[in-house]
Amino acid sequence: MAALKTSIQHLSAPSSAVQRGVSAACILCFALVAAACAEEDGDEPLDLVHFQPPRDVVVVSPGCPDGVTCIDVVADAATLSDLHRNPTSNREEYDVVAVVNGHRYDDVEIELHGGFARTVPKLSYRLRFADDDPLSTDLFSAADSGADEDHERIVLHGSWIDPTFMRNCATMNMVLASSGYAPRCSYAQLSFNGAYQGLYIVFERIDRVFLERNGLDPSGLLLKAENHDANWADKENPLDGFSVKYNFGVPTDALGTLLARIADTERTWAAFEQEVASRVSIDGFMTYQAMHTLAGDQDAFTKNYYLHLAVEDPEAVFEIISWDADATWGISWDGTVVEPRTRLFGTDTFSRVLFSIPEYRQQYESILRGSVDEHTGLESTVADWVDDTWAVIGDQVVRDHEAWERNIDSVAQLDALRAAVAERFDETRELFDDDDDGHDDDSESRSDDAED
Repeated sequence: MAALKTSIQHLSAPSSAVQRGVSAACILCFALVAAACAEEDGDEPLDLVHFQPPRDVVVVSPGCPDGVTCIDVVADAATLSDLHRNPTSNREEYDVVAVVNGHRYDDVEIELHGGFARTVPKLSYRLRFADDDPLSTDLFSAADSGADEDHERIVLHGSWIDPTFMRNCATMNMVLASSGYAPRCSYAQLSFNGAYQGLYIVFERIDRVFLERNGLDPSGLLLKAENHDANWADKENPLDGFSVKYNFGVPTDALGTLLARIADTERTWAAFEQEVASRVSIDGFMTYQAMHTLAGDQDAFTKNYYLHLAVEDPEAVFEIISWDADATWGISWDGTVVEPRTRLFGTDTFSRVLFSIPEYRQQYESILRGSVDEHTGLESTVADWVDDTWAVIGDQVVRDHEAWERNIDSVAQLDALRAAVAERFDETRELFDDDDDGHDDDSESRSDDAED
């Protein structure tokens, strides 16, 4: 009976996923026979939901299309059962084997990823590879030269709220194109023990490898804005809303000093240059504001960003790093369709203070105006990227929707994204057209906020 058990493959959560040319009916019949034998032998009936082959059985998944990485996670039944139990509270890491494009990596750890992402049927994951055996592949060849890179950690984002799988990456690509800091992304087909799990966005983690690659001090302070308390306001505990993500012993005092200077400094260009610009990258902050505003981000500005500071360098300033931008281009944080109120900047305290100073306001508007200028080509770059990416992942998106029984018209979603991109650029251009026509609205009315 034990030998029979090890032959049964787990049917993963997507109900229509059938792999390796074996029909679902055959698998189900085989499983039911095994369960009957187990009862006759006096064993417990098989758990057909969580049953997995032993760890040393590696099932080779079908090939993935060009531009999509194949990732097969191999683990025993108990591990995968524990991983998916109580997803909203489970913060544990589990030992698994990962097969990436046919290369096996042992000593890999998997854990669930995200906040809201833990509440949806298709979960997201993080993979951590061993220091002495990092993931080595051209994972982000679409963004770079195609040379292999080492990665210690990656995120597999299920993209449940964005049916196109492209909003997050499109926004990050705009930040990168504007010389801001943001993670690169690509796409992967994920399976558990060979059973199809779905299409996933692959993000590089904001970690030591990311910092080194971007010329940022890997021994510095790295903070993540986890919730809306990270709104750049001065407060009794500056770390409210933030979590320390790296180098936990590094002093955090500089954050409190920065927030206090933003609140207390005289609102003149000269004073801010001396007290605030010496502590945070104004250019980086403006790039973040412009790109996330242009994308109509509904879940940013007061959360979903990182701050980095090279604490050993007395001349260093905080740099802002973008993160998690799926609530963009016409959808909100829960996937509902929205028509975001057109505004010039975000809802955080810092932008309101900074852009009340004419010199900074003029500098920022020049950045945003240049981004939507038809001659700069940013809009066509985004639109072309959407079309080119759909040519790679479109069939995989449809397959994912079918596997998870989402009843989604994938092509209609693509058209909605295309329309949203055009609309966001047009509406932002109209703000400046109004100015040029002598109808300059007050900054508060044009950037007034709905809560993110």
